[in-house]
Amino acid sequence: MGNQRLQEFFLDAMRNGYAANVEKFAIPHMKHKGISYKSKDGKLYLIDAYCVNKETDYSAGTTTIFEQGQPVWWMSYVGYYQPDTTQYLKEALKFAYDRNLFFGGRGPDEFNISGYKYKNRSDYNSFDFFSGTETLSDINGNMVGFHRYYGTVLGPRGG
Repeated sequence: MGNQRLQEFFLDAMRNGYAANVEKFAIPHMKHKGISYKSKDGKLYLIDAYCVNKETDYSAGTTTIFEQGQPVWWMSYVGYYQPDTTQYLKEALKFAYDRNLFFGGRGPDEFNISGYKYKNRSDYNSFDFFSGTETLSDINGNMVGFHRYYGTVLGPRGG
């Protein structure tokens, strides 16, 4: 399968997932929450699973795309967001996903919303291999959240 199709599926899944405030399912044995999405033809399946430490507000998660039961693409993210700021993170993610733009699976290079400034700095930005850091700052320039992220195709590259 071409990776362009995987990328399009990823963007569609994420547009209709976390950034859209869909209902999450519990993964109790891991203390995670998850979001799943399936392609119309049933060949692709995505799971976005994450956990949040309620004492520190640090979080970590993985997003995996499966093709006919085999993992073919994977990303991970870890960091911290103040609880009252995740809505601004979701707006930045949704901005990129709604425009079918891939910035390391996260939001655009820069995005301003309601006095908050989102920045995404990619070390590498190919759907096949990527890494970077996103930050969110308040109106005074104080960082209120960040994620370090990275990911890769787990199958053939290119296409």
